[in-house]
Amino acid sequence: MARWQLGQQFTNGYIEGCHTKMKSQKRQSYGFRNRDRYRRKMLLGFRPPIQIPQGLP
Repeated sequence: MARWQLGQQFTNGYIEGCHTKMKSQKRQSYGFRNRDRYRRKMLLGFRPPIQIPQGLP
């Protein structure tokens, strides 16, 4: 406990942000019947904007 207080502080902020983003995308995807499309939407949500191809179906 003392080592953590002296300067090696870690937070779970990044993980919480990812979790919030996934929950938001899940709410927006309500009603998707195609599980593959839902999976692609989740994966695209976490890619950097440069890597997203144009003209997705």
